[in-house]
Amino acid sequence: MEPKVNPKLFHRKPYKIPSSTCDIKLDTNENMFSPHPSLVGFNYHLYPNPELSSQLKSKIGLLYRLTPNQVLLSPGSDMGLKMILEGYALPDTKTLILTPNYSRFTYFIESMFTNYKELEVDENNYLEKIISELLQQSYNLVYVSHPNLPLGYTFSIQQISDLLNRFPQTMFVVDEAYLEYSEANSTIELIHQYNNLIVVKTFSKAFGLAGLRLGYMMSNEKVISLLSILFNDKSITNQAINAAMICLDHLDHYQQQIQELKKVRSWFCSQLDRLGISWKCSTTNFVLIQLDVSWKNILWSHGIGIKIDYQNWLRITIGTQSMMTLVVHIIEKHLQQKCLECK
Repeated sequence: MEPKVNPKLFHRKPYKIPSSTCDIKLDTNENMFSPHPSLVGFNYHLYPNPELSSQLKSKIGLLYRLTPNQVLLSPGSDMGLKMILEGYALPDTKTLILTPNYSRFTYFIESMFTNYKELEVDENNYLEKIISELLQQSYNLVYVSHPNLPLGYTFSIQQISDLLNRFPQTMFVVDEAYLEYSEANSTIELIHQYNNLIVVKTFSKAFGLAGLRLGYMMSNEKVISLLSILFNDKSITNQAINAAMICLDHLDHYQQQIQELKKVRSWFCSQLDRLGISWKCSTTNFVLIQLDVSWKNILWSHGIGIKIDYQNWLRITIGTQSMMTLVVHIIEKHLQQKCLECK
């Protein structure tokens, strides 16, 4: 058995921008009049170049030992997740979402004519609960993040392999948005062995291109071919693709940044320990800290934005050493002030 696919995707072709090398390009209804002088030279009046997309997919394929036909770009990984739902979340199927998790996935599925279940897990029981649920109920789609957002737990390659092998009728979506910040291995290598795995990644986190909105998904050629029908070549800009290719050409730079972030993260967690503050998650570029929600306003009053997350724990992104030193200084100062007020 294989996961069920949206039957409306079969026998259709993906939308493609014509590849044109002519001198006068009048085939896609672009504005051929001169832009404002401040925009001259950027070619913003032209639709994205499909040849650039092909080059980026080739680079990604080389990085992960895949063919370009096993890679599909998306305008941010969000839209990649939405395409997957449009392909596999059908009216007569059910989707399993481990929670807590990336909330946009649930946001998308809530507006679809399909059934889904949110299975609450924690860092101690997630694997046991997945298996138990899949043995009791048939699911066409399962969404997990690796590492998990926000708890930070990860899967081993063997654990994901066992799930793929044990439940071949289920498509597993593994969201690896934060993987580079962890010590865990990517599940991409399992694409060569199984037909029921889609791995989703992004250029927003470790590569720092959040403002350009570029993600990608990887699977076997059959799955990517079907999902590509939902993709519009116009939806990713040349600027995003060029920036991504520059990133992939300079992996050493980003690997050094990741190592630096890990050092800062480790230092920050040690400071939280010193201050007697409980924390969770050391496998991503953020940490959950157990302080009263009033601390959000305290930090905001010093110009530092943080978020209230899982069970009212505060989520704080790991910034540079100077940023995190300032955060620790502010927290320590206010803790001392609170102690004095209690006496």
